[in-house]
Parts: sequence; structure tokens; C-alpha cells
Amino acid sequence: INRQIYELNSCIKLKQQSNKTLTRYYRKLKNTIQSCSDGRSAFWELLRKKTKHHLVSLDILGNKLQRSIG
Repeated sequence: INRQIYELNSCIKLKQQSNKTLTRYYRKLKNTIQSCSDGRSAFWELLRKKTKHHLVSLDILGNKLQRSIG
């Protein structure tokens, strides 16, 4: 039971750290967007680049997981 408690606590700590990291990321993104001097078009271009970057990262992660499972 002690092992299960330890593993649960480490999982919760990891989730809390992830939440802090995400909060920090979105705060930084919001500040970057607000500082765009071009206005709306620069905002959409930044959002497009960030989205593309994350989709590529997810694709790479998915491929790695697929190779490790099968």
C-alpha cells in the first residue's frame, strides 16, 4: 500500500507541475500576442505557427508510441 501511495503522490506532483507549465506557456503566449504591432494579421500568423509546431510534435510523439507498442 505504501508503494501505491508513493506512486499516486508522484503522479499528482507531475500533474501539478504540468499545470504550472501550461499556465506559464499560455501567459507567455498571451503577452506575445498582445505585443504584436501588426495587429490582427500578426496574431493569426503567430497562432498558425504555434499550432503547426504543436501538431508536428504530437505527430512525432504518436509515431514513437506506435513504434514502442507494435
